[in-house]
Amino acid sequence: IEHRTPTDLSPIILEIVSLMGSRAERHGICLRTECEEPAIVLADPKRMEELLGNLVSNAINYSPDGGDVILKAETRGKWVELEVKDSGVGIPPEELNRIFDKFYRVRHPKTRKVIGTGLGLSIVKGIVEAHHGSMDVESAPDKGTTFKVMLPLFE
Repeated sequence: IEHRTPTDLSPIILEIVSLMGSRAERHGICLRTECEEPAIVLADPKRMEELLGNLVSNAINYSPDGGDVILKAETRGKWVELEVKDSGVGIPPEELNRIFDKFYRVRHPKTRKVIGTGLGLSIVKGIVEAHHGSMDVESAPDKGTTFKVMLPLFE
């Protein structure tokens, strides 16, 4: 990671929501954010933009028209928890362990229109690990997906 600096994730979150808002709107998706306090991590701001951009973009792509995408940041002890939650098609349990593999894409009849290389989540995972964080995903078919990223709080 090239350039680490104390980085407040709140303005980055607002920027991502602003950048992707019109795309979400076109699909009738309600994109909103919940982050009350500053969430400061020692990070490369560009990589944080890339991480959040990838997760939010996926959430929009894999949500049906009229769906919801919520981006949250919360301080939990010595960590910042980032959460991107969607009301999309979900990921079958047998595919969950493969979604971070390079070029892997979840196959679903409702997602055939989604274009991409299957590199987004692999990139996200690399960014999280390079920042000494961890990542978790919860998903159920037709119930949506929640990605949780834990990054160490800058103290």
